[in-house]
Amino acid sequence: MIRYSSETRIDSIGSSDDNRRFTTLAKKPRVPRSSHTQDTLPSTSSPCSVGTLRLYSQSGDQSRQVTVSMETAVQELCTQLGSDSIFLQIGNDHCKALPPTVCPLRVMVDILETIGYSSISECIALSPQPFLKHIFAFFLGQPQKRDDDEEFLRAKAWIRKGKMMKRWTRADCLLYNHTVRISKIGEEDDIILLGGARVDRHITKRGESLRIDTPTTQFCLLFDDSSSLHSWIGACRKSEVTSRCDFSSRGLLHVPSHVFSSRGGSILTHLNLRRNSLLIRANSITSSPAPLLGWVEDIGRLTLLEHLDLSSNRLGSFPPPLSQLSHLTRLSLAGNQLDTLSIHIRLLVNLNSLDLSNNWLSDLPFQLTECTYLTHLNLSFNRFKKIPNTLFHLKGVTTWKLAGNEISSFDVPSEIIQKIDKLDLRRNCITRNFRLSSPPGDRLSDIDLRDNPDLSAVQLMNLPSIRVLRVDRLQLTHLQVNGNSLTHLHASHNLLDTLIVMPIPQSLHTLDISHNRLLSLPDWLSDITSLEHIDASHNLIRTLPVRLLAAPSLRSLLLHRNRLIALPDTVDSPVESIDIHSNRLQYLPTNFFVGAKRLRDLNISSNLLESLPSPPPSHRLRSLKAAFNHLNESIIPLICSFRSLVILHLAHNKIHFFDDSSLRELRLLEEVNLSSNSLSSLSLTIPSLPALRVLRAHSNLLETLPTLANSRSLTIIDVSNNRLSRVDTARCTGITLRQLDLTCNSHLTFNQSTINPALSDHRPLSFVRLNHLNNFSYGFSQSAGNKNKLCIQQLLPPVNSSSSLFGMIDGGSNSQIAAEIKKTLLGICDDEPPSNCESLSRALLQTHVSIGGIGEKLGANVLLCLLKDSSLHISSSGSIRVSLITSLSPSLSPSSSLVLSHLLPSLEIDDAEYARVRHACSILDENNRIDGVTLHPRQIGLTYLFPAVVPAPVTVSHQLSLSISDSQYLVIANDSIWRVVPDEIIVSILSETPNPHVAAKSIQDAAESFGCSGNASVIVIKLTPSSPSASVSARSDSKGALDSTISVDGEETKLRAIEERLEKISQVIASIDSPPTVSPSSLPVSPPPLPVSSPPLYSTLSSLHHIGPRGSLHLALKSMESSSPSITRLSLSSPSPSSLRWDDPLSHLPDPISYRTSSPSSSSHPPPDPSRARFHAARSALQDNLRLNPPGSY
Repeated sequence: MIRYSSETRIDSIGSSDDNRRFTTLAKKPRVPRSSHTQDTLPSTSSPCSVGTLRLYSQSGDQSRQVTVSMETAVQELCTQLGSDSIFLQIGNDHCKALPPTVCPLRVMVDILETIGYSSISECIALSPQPFLKHIFAFFLGQPQKRDDDEEFLRAKAWIRKGKMMKRWTRADCLLYNHTVRISKIGEEDDIILLGGARVDRHITKRGESLRIDTPTTQFCLLFDDSSSLHSWIGACRKSEVTSRCDFSSRGLLHVPSHVFSSRGGSILTHLNLRRNSLLIRANSITSSPAPLLGWVEDIGRLTLLEHLDLSSNRLGSFPPPLSQLSHLTRLSLAGNQLDTLSIHIRLLVNLNSLDLSNNWLSDLPFQLTECTYLTHLNLSFNRFKKIPNTLFHLKGVTTWKLAGNEISSFDVPSEIIQKIDKLDLRRNCITRNFRLSSPPGDRLSDIDLRDNPDLSAVQLMNLPSIRVLRVDRLQLTHLQVNGNSLTHLHASHNLLDTLIVMPIPQSLHTLDISHNRLLSLPDWLSDITSLEHIDASHNLIRTLPVRLLAAPSLRSLLLHRNRLIALPDTVDSPVESIDIHSNRLQYLPTNFFVGAKRLRDLNISSNLLESLPSPPPSHRLRSLKAAFNHLNESIIPLICSFRSLVILHLAHNKIHFFDDSSLRELRLLEEVNLSSNSLSSLSLTIPSLPALRVLRAHSNLLETLPTLANSRSLTIIDVSNNRLSRVDTARCTGITLRQLDLTCNSHLTFNQSTINPALSDHRPLSFVRLNHLNNFSYGFSQSAGNKNKLCIQQLLPPVNSSSSLFGMIDGGSNSQIAAEIKKTLLGICDDEPPSNCESLSRALLQTHVSIGGIGEKLGANVLLCLLKDSSLHISSSGSIRVSLITSLSPSLSPSSSLVLSHLLPSLEIDDAEYARVRHACSILDENNRIDGVTLHPRQIGLTYLFPAVVPAPVTVSHQLSLSISDSQYLVIANDSIWRVVPDEIIVSILSETPNPHVAAKSIQDAAESFGCSGNASVIVIKLTPSSPSASVSARSDSKGALDSTISVDGEETKLRAIEERLEKISQVIASIDSPPTVSPSSLPVSPPPLPVSSPPLYSTLSSLHHIGPRGSLHLALKSMESSSPSITRLSLSSPSPSSLRWDDPLSHLPDPISYRTSSPSSSSHPPPDPSRARFHAARSALQDNLRLNPPGSY
């Protein structure tokens, strides 16, 4: 039974007036309470409602603990501690003073429940921990966050004062708080306010000096060394007020006072105060002496100000003094929780641009129409339920930005529509039908209706001016567009089966109709001379327009995941990129490469191709992905014709050899994937390719390797799951090699004596063994893709441990946060080994609060998966998903009826998550990223986006049914894999690949072949119990360092495997001698669709890792469980067993018949035994197909 624990509840923190500042989201787990010296306030509350509150000093470098109850208010606390106020800081970013009636302990509990903790006792136990400061902190008094600009410098210098006087005197100079103090012996100190001065570098007769010009005089400071001069110039320029000042993201509560100096008031025109916590004097609740300057109202003194950005300050109201800025032309008040707009806005008569997005507005004052110069107005992400009438009268505003509101209908008079240029209604509540009709002379050219989930029809046939239309992610079944001026049409992720555009859009540039139900493309696409980009992927298209590949301007064509049988024969186009993977193509047109002369990227993977057409000699193709086809070695001469080739993917084909003298001409080739073919050797020219970095050739029939050490560029070599019996590491480990994977080579044996001679450069060597995982086996694979580094970390069961804990950490584009989370998680799990979903969630939450400052601006998706007592426990915070693959009818054929089910819900931002994000005062940009940062509302880290982004783990418990006949797998993969690899491909790979390690590599091959360009990581866990065997694997940290050293006796492993296989063969013989009970027709006779070879039972895994030139060399021997293919997969009635492509399951074994005892009295030949005849026929077929040694040759 699956249980989800993703319920949420929204509460307010403090009084009702504070709802606009903080919200909560209830969740789970716990951290042990720590003991500190603490003060105690009198309380009669029950023990469960009493806790410890950590209060920081105003500077933040000291703290004290106070015992309070859930009913202790700020006013009582301030009275006892002699303070005037208590401030709350969130995410080391925003800060606010708590009202006197608010209870701080209750606020803290609400915040921790938002993060994911479920009970008050858990929250109270965690409250005194100092590492919570990067998430939230209480300050006793107003925090005095030191500005980075407020430097303290002190030095001795020669001083010259005035422009006429040439006398230099020695003096002490001090710079602090935007002020320079010059102290001379016997004279009065000179004080220079840098806010009203001009600073520059000046050359004097004595040397280079710092010149400070004030309104009344001039100072020259000559320092003893150039380093002091450089420091002072830099510090003074930071304090200097110029015409443009940027104080964004400083955590300021007040505007710096030097901004209001006489010089600042006379020259300042641009002021950026975005993302601070500025205070309004009228809303201040502190009783301490307030500063004279620095309130938001004081900005009205800067009368020459033209541009002012006050966005993301949570002001709560519009300060009326701002209306005194008569020169203001651009004002941003976004993200300030404004529910009304002051009528004083009309005084800003020169206002040209006004940003009111991300507020709580439901109406606009009519006085705004007096701003006659207003041309740009942003009303996105407010609470408008209808188009505000004021907007009708703003004649200069021709772009209506109304995304993220609650508008259900577009009732606008036609005479008003005539005056609109662009209309943005993204993420509203528009239902059913959207229709616009405009009289002649209309100007509306750009309409955005994305993410209106109840919109099913769009009819714009009467709008000839439309140029750009975006109707993605709706429920469209009908779309009618006027094509008179149309240039861009985006209609992906809908339910369209037809596309009606009339007249023919002769100016069309981009067409995106992916993820629909189209059966064909319109014929008129071939005749459009301006069409450059077509994306019709993920449809049901069977045929293409005859002249589509002859479109004169076509640059990009995406048709993957359709049902194409053939491409048009006419090819004459400047197309540069074609993606037609996952179709049913059996051939390409004969002149395909001749007609597509400018083609650079071609993806034809997952089709039925057996050959490729010949290219011209000068073709400049850079990327060729042709995996999962039926190609053979006849394509090698064709590939050698592509002299500019950089990436070559030919995995999962029928290539028997890859060798040609012309291969050396591929001097730009960087990546080659030849995995899952029938290669018995690799070309000797491969090491001579000067640019080759990645070579993947796993799951072949390789018995030897060329001298790969000669390569000066190879960093990754994967030759796992082959027939290598001996590898000379000196011939494989080049100076640039970082990873050599030799896993699943059944006849390969390593020990210390065979490896050490290769280490001529004295690089250290380590062997790593993983213990047996309670009869579960696993495999894993990961790749950095086209990124420079891998930003994903995997958690695998520790060495010499009975734990079955797996995990994955996806740091997005940052490897540092992934490594830090992994380190923290491992420490937490070592201290408290998880046993269920609750403990897994506690580990995730404790990681979130423990990673410190690195988690403020960075975040990661994290998943933990625990196998224990036939139960599966999962806890996830982010986009990493787990799927369970089970067999529907294991009694008939365990591998033929697998079905995949996702154990975690999709983390797309649905209605509930969107409502929570909006309640947290955050927005979604055009790419559905929260505040333009992340796609996922639940992550570890990113505390500065609280409460929009929280960990709030989702937990799942599932009972496993582990019978002998079941075939069950768990697949853990990051979002990059799930987005491009469909479920049926994963099921197909696991059906034909019993070895989980090889399956993981095949899934990664599929991801790269289907367009995954970023980091990819997958873990495959086989849940079917098997006989105990050594399970050895390699694990490395971000630096490639491996854990411990151990040697493996290969002979003992081989003998044990032979004994096990002899027993299995005896069972097969006994079953043949008995009357057959299974119909031959029920046994599969067709070869597997994915030619992935499976290793024998005693497979020995080996992996070699080498970091950097002259770095540490790490070798890890792995021995993972792998079951040999069942002999019943060969139908005894099949006349052509040679079509099967499995590895040898019976090689190096004596004839099992020789072990059967015969009766001594049997001197004459017995009558023919049909069972014995069938056995000999079956064994002969296996010998011919699988190259078995003859009996007795072992």
